[in-house]
Amino acid sequence: FARAFELFEQAGDALGMRLACCSVIAAVANEMADASLMDPWIERVQRMAREGLEGVPVDLQLQVMCTMVMAKTFRELQTEDDWPGRVLALISKSKDAGQRLFTLTLMHYHHAWRGEARAMGVLLEMAQEAARLGEAAPVYWPVPSFIEASYAWLIADHPRCLRAARRGLALAEKP
Repeated sequence: FARAFELFEQAGDALGMRLACCSVIAAVANEMADASLMDPWIERVQRMAREGLEGVPVDLQLQVMCTMVMAKTFRELQTEDDWPGRVLALISKSKDAGQRLFTLTLMHYHHAWRGEARAMGVLLEMAQEAARLGEAAPVYWPVPSFIEASYAWLIADHPRCLRAARRGLALAEKP
């Protein structure tokens, strides 16, 4: 991704640069690697976000913002930017139900990690609404159940957690 960033930078491709930075941060977060590896990339994304995301497609804006939410979660960033709030304000503008559900999954990690039950409840409602529309690909069908299981675990409602987990597994196993 570092090489991709260099090539996009040489070509003056701001969108490619943003996506390369996001990919590095996501890779470090997903691997649960040394989170300090994110730091130079976080600075780049923050700088590019300050330069503006106007003209960037909504789904890519969400990717940039979610990357910063992950960075905020794993690096406990002290920043004036309200990345989680910005994501929630923008998510409804995405026309892709799968993207909305994927974004809600990422947001769920942030709020679960921080023990924010009220925010988890909001995410659950949003995920249930996105799933009700029936527009998402089958791979996203278990997402509301996954978020509900995490929410129920967080508020110590273990029977609800188990029901939601079983429901999600059943959806995941559908042919």
